[in-house]
Amino acid sequence: MKLSDYYIDKELIYNSAISDIYTAIDKFNNLPVCLKIVDEDFSLPPHSIHREILILKTLKPHPNIIEYFNDLKIYDDVILVTKLYRYDLSQLIEITKYCKRTTRFIYGINGNLVSNQYTLANEIEEKDIKLWLKSMSSGLEFIHSQGIIHRDIKPSNIFFARDDITQPIIGDFDICYDLKLPPKDEPPMAKYIDVSTGIYKAPELILGITNYEYEIDIWSLGIILTGLYSENFQSVLVKDDKELTNDSHVSDLYLLNQIFENFGTPNLTDFEDELFCDEYNNENLHFKKFNLQKYPRKDWDIILPRCNDDLMKEIFTKMIRYDRSKRITSKEILQLMLD
Repeated sequence: MKLSDYYIDKELIYNSAISDIYTAIDKFNNLPVCLKIVDEDFSLPPHSIHREILILKTLKPHPNIIEYFNDLKIYDDVILVTKLYRYDLSQLIEITKYCKRTTRFIYGINGNLVSNQYTLANEIEEKDIKLWLKSMSSGLEFIHSQGIIHRDIKPSNIFFARDDITQPIIGDFDICYDLKLPPKDEPPMAKYIDVSTGIYKAPELILGITNYEYEIDIWSLGIILTGLYSENFQSVLVKDDKELTNDSHVSDLYLLNQIFENFGTPNLTDFEDELFCDEYNNENLHFKKFNLQKYPRKDWDIILPRCNDDLMKEIFTKMIRYDRSKRITSKEILQLMLD
């Protein structure tokens, strides 16, 4: 059996140490598809293409979850076939519908063009951001209700069939966790903490808390909001460093300091404070040993500069609670947005 027996015109669009992603055409119906190809010999925990396939095959169709088509095993390669989407969120926000692009040309002494730089001005309307959040919360509530923690919510894992930000599709489930069918090497109370990507990682993961659940997805969703509400799409967690972008890989200590500097340092004594988090009193977490500077939460015009909606500010505040037991759920977000 060969892959070309089923899919033709294969074209690489992304590759990593874990997987290669291709566009292709289904020979039998002539429709475009996406192929995710993983060599089993190079797949390491917490990544699991087999778990991703099982979950996508088991889930009922949902408008905000990636659509499964097929899966194949050819020699050492496992291939997941899904619907092909036109954009991810990082790509979508750069189209002219949602941003204004300004290009600066830089010339040398002899008049030759040396380089050109461009900046993006965010022009997404707030009503569209609200609809995006509602759709994302619907997708997350669907998988959370099935016992699934995504564990890698970020812009490049959010897809769109067309140029409409209000219709996101959650994809890439290869590091997700199924609470109903936990892996033998990763029990519920000792999950991997090397999950989530870059600035979208929740502080409890940095601090080594292993019994986390759905709340880490909500934190990641909140961090994406800081980009969608900024003037140039850059999250408040990276906007002060010109060398960094939302996609940059940053050290855990740097990220933790940025989180506290912008959202406020956790309070360990005043339980009435929104920043209170008794869990961080645990000596095993090393939170106290970091001896990080104590910061108040920054003003809204810094955290969400384009946000004029009090409900969205309320939801965001609940999304970034350090106390995981009080962090808002996807179901509660939907309830607030429907009231």
